[in-house]
Amino acid sequence: MIIHKQYVVLAPEQTFYIVPMGDIHYNTTDCDKDRFHRLITWIGKRIKAGSQVGIIGMGDYLDAFSTSERTALVAA
Repeated sequence: MIIHKQYVVLAPEQTFYIVPMGDIHYNTTDCDKDRFHRLITWIGKRIKAGSQVGIIGMGDYLDAFSTSERTALVAA
């Protein structure tokens, strides 16, 4: 287990968003690119509005062959 502390200093009335991001599998047939692009746009708008955004990376951003995708390929 890795424990990481991150201190976030906010101005009065400033908002901090925590955004988990993972299982994107970008450039695969199962990737919902429109949804991913909307998320990136949403994050950018929050930052431009003065909020802070912390992204928690959960993996499989570009991984084209997850376990379920490998199973589907073998079955095909």
